[in-house]
Amino acid sequence: MATSSFTLPVAALVATLLWAAVGPMSQSKALCWLCCAVCSYLLVEFNNSNALLRIRSRLTTSTFLFGVGCFTFLHDSIAPMAVTFFVLGCYFFLFRSYQESNSSSNIYHAFVSLGIASLIHPILLGLVPFVYWSMAVYLRSLSFKSFCASLLGLFTPFWFYGAYLIYTQDYAPLRMYAQKFIDFAHPALTDYLSLDITRLSALLFILIIGLISTIHALKTSYNDKIRTRMQFYTLILFEAVILLFLLVQPKQFDLFMALLTLTSAPVIAHFFALTSYRITNLLFILSIFIYLFIAFSSLWISSLTLSQIF
Repeated sequence: MATSSFTLPVAALVATLLWAAVGPMSQSKALCWLCCAVCSYLLVEFNNSNALLRIRSRLTTSTFLFGVGCFTFLHDSIAPMAVTFFVLGCYFFLFRSYQESNSSSNIYHAFVSLGIASLIHPILLGLVPFVYWSMAVYLRSLSFKSFCASLLGLFTPFWFYGAYLIYTQDYAPLRMYAQKFIDFAHPALTDYLSLDITRLSALLFILIIGLISTIHALKTSYNDKIRTRMQFYTLILFEAVILLFLLVQPKQFDLFMALLTLTSAPVIAHFFALTSYRITNLLFILSIFIYLFIAFSSLWISSLTLSQIF
């Protein structure tokens, strides 16, 4: 399945069927599905341009599609899916800057993508220090020119948005933007208690399989090229940061769960594609059943809710 050319079409079909199975196809669901499709295409290009796997495989994209398809609470969340698209764009340009002598262009576009994502959810500005850390330590693309390019890229979306607010003379969105920072700093206990069983199951599963895959990637990193190794270190760093943000701010669970599904997909694919032991094969099959169990349990709960309404 890791090397088959049918894996990606099957994963896309399963995700689409699950998308259509959760209630009627509204405009927001259609937009989320379209965003997921574009992200899947970009993940194919992302995997090809960086050669993250040592074998020819579409498992990275298939893992992302299967995760987003089975986590049905993401099917109607436009903002998290839009943020996922722009964060993937940030990863794409950031990885292209690896050890470039003149990385300003790629760094600028990476931070423009991150800036647009931060306009949607200001919490994502917290990723900026870790992006700089990965540029300095792992990707070796941080210089004075690239630093200036990053600041210019990060502020570009805000400049355009600020000009729009001045034109409309409506500054209420600024207060709402600041309020999101306050909410992030003061999470409420009820935010943790309001998480349903589907979300908790999805988080627990991604946490366990992601931890196993991360340990495998770190232990076998000597088999990869130095560039690939540094790129996986960057993904593992962002995995940890996104998970920390999710635990600190459960109110934005859907947002960080979508980002965690995206960021962990290459690491999980690396584990399953490059191991062929009996226990890992069984774990792969078990993972598919857990994905489907989460999806069908969510469908069952939603069907019970609809039956109670009518």
